[in-house]
This record gives sequence, structure tokens and C-alpha cells, in this order.
Amino acid sequence: FALFVRDITPVLNSHTSLRVICTGLEFSQDEIDLFKTYGVSNRFWYRWVKMDEEFYSLYHYAQCFVYTSEYEGFGIPILEAYQADCPVLLNCASCFPEIAGEAAIYFNLKSNESNFTDVMMQFLAMSDVDRKDLIRRQREQLSHYSLKKSAEQLAAIYQSIMR
Repeated sequence: FALFVRDITPVLNSHTSLRVICTGLEFSQDEIDLFKTYGVSNRFWYRWVKMDEEFYSLYHYAQCFVYTSEYEGFGIPILEAYQADCPVLLNCASCFPEIAGEAAIYFNLKSNESNFTDVMMQFLAMSDVDRKDLIRRQREQLSHYSLKKSAEQLAAIYQSIMR
């Protein structure tokens, strides 16, 4: 997260209307201090989300969904963002390229070789046509996944274990 804050700061400084909305755990004191260090305290907002509809709304009205994680078991938030027609920017790590395919914009967020700032700036400069094409590819990629089918397969695994 510290690398993300470092690398999003120049983007926030050049796009003064942008805000970063974070969900999950509230900001720690170390994170609050980090925001102060970079002068972006008023640009990071925490939001407690109780219902799926709230997540959908956040995704749907966001400029983009940025997933900086280095490891995930699957990456359901990617598919949630796709469902809401929210452009997705992903750290090129873990299972993300397998899940997102060609329907995401990838960056590297490492202390010694980060290109996040450049990728984010390029994304913000994208034309409407290019954004619509990205969302079209996201919808296409999303069609490869079915939450109902996944739930049924998981239930079958549990049932086989119970036997």
C-alpha cells in the first residue's frame, strides 16, 4: 500500500479532482501518517461498505478500479468491477493475468521497478473509444465466469467430502 501511495501521489497532484476510495479495514495510524508525508491526506477516503449494491455503485461510478495486491486466491473484485463496467488496472502479479486476460490494464508495482504512475496517467488520457473497447473486452472476459456455476461446484466438493 505504501508503494501505491507513493506512486499515485504524482497522479493526484496533476488530477486535482481525483480521490482514492478504499474499503475494507479503516486506515491505520501508519497509513494516515503516510498520507500526511505525501501531502495527500484529503485525497484518500475510507468507506465502510455493508452491501453488494454499495460495492456495485462504487465500481460503477469510479474512474477505475486499481488492484495493487501481490497475491490473491482468485480475485473476485476483478469480476465485480467487470460486472459494473468499471475499467480495471491490475498489478501484474498472482493469478490476475489468468483471470483478467486482455481485458485489464496491467502495471508493475515494485519498489525498484514500478511503472504505476505512467500506466495510470496513460489510462486517464485514454479516449472514450478506447475506454469503451476496454469495457467491451471486460464483458467478454466476464462471460467466461459464472458465480452460480462456481457455487454449485464448490457445493459439490463439500458434498463429496461429507460422504
